[in-house]
Amino acid sequence: NHSIKDFDRLNIPINLVCGSKSNDVAHAIVDHLDALLPTSKKFQIKGASHFLVTSHTQECIRILKLQEDD
Repeated sequence: NHSIKDFDRLNIPINLVCGSKSNDVAHAIVDHLDALLPTSKKFQIKGASHFLVTSHTQECIRILKLQEDD
């Protein structure tokens, strides 16, 4: 069992990604998690929606590779 306070102890890189055309609930979830997770980075992919992994593959790969550079 974990509580919301446990988020403070996460020390791993976390990417939060949504598209500019994602629904409002997805944006709210990303915003909320970004406020709670100390190591998160928030990204928004222009023109993408729920299926951004298939429609914007290269941009998703670029975001994943950012972790390699850190």
